[in-house]
Amino acid sequence: MSEYDITNFMNYDIPNNTELDMSIMRGNSSEDIDDYILLDFIDSYSIDLGNEIRLLEGLDNNKFIERYVCIDFNYFLKDIKQGFRDEADITNQFKLDLPRCTVYLNKHLVSSPDEAIEFLNFKFSKDTAIDIMMLVTQALLGLPFNIIFNGITNEREFHLSEISSNNKKGYRLNIDLTDNNIDFKVYKEFRIFELIDDVDIDRFKIYIKLEFSLIRKEEMLMNIKLEKCK
Repeated sequence: MSEYDITNFMNYDIPNNTELDMSIMRGNSSEDIDDYILLDFIDSYSIDLGNEIRLLEGLDNNKFIERYVCIDFNYFLKDIKQGFRDEADITNQFKLDLPRCTVYLNKHLVSSPDEAIEFLNFKFSKDTAIDIMMLVTQALLGLPFNIIFNGITNEREFHLSEISSNNKKGYRLNIDLTDNNIDFKVYKEFRIFELIDDVDIDRFKIYIKLEFSLIRKEEMLMNIKLEKCK
């Protein structure tokens, strides 16, 4: 009698009907929004943002503001890829980073990196599966982090960091998979703080949302919301 290995295959292909709480900012109604600013398009020729973007302008008289950045997708993808040596490096980082955040594939919560890798390799070509894994790693946040950091350091001596390394809701991804497209929505929370007598004092919270398509490769939209700390 032949022996067979029985494996559990998680099929993320069928969309889940679960409603996800993927909002990036809570407790503010639309009437409270005081300021909307569309920032310049960002690509390899305009990445020197130090003198162009002042993210904290407008917060003196308002509790929070909202801004937007359009980023050239090919430049964004190249910026991430240059941080990895090879495909094995991407796969290993994916396995490390997935448990540190909240990831949904077609609204299914992903709890096992190995199950996700098995499904992606079954569903997509090798190159596409690797790209999806790469875009789940926290390397995705490198360029957005630099944009924000450059936009606050021309004010006072502010520092930028994650709100909490243990807060998985601070970094959330929802990936919608269809036969024709792969849509990403990514949410991340940061804090801006000052060091006063060696004590870090929170001044602002930053909530960002990234939206882009891996297939269409149109510009990535980064929505930035800034809120004063009480």
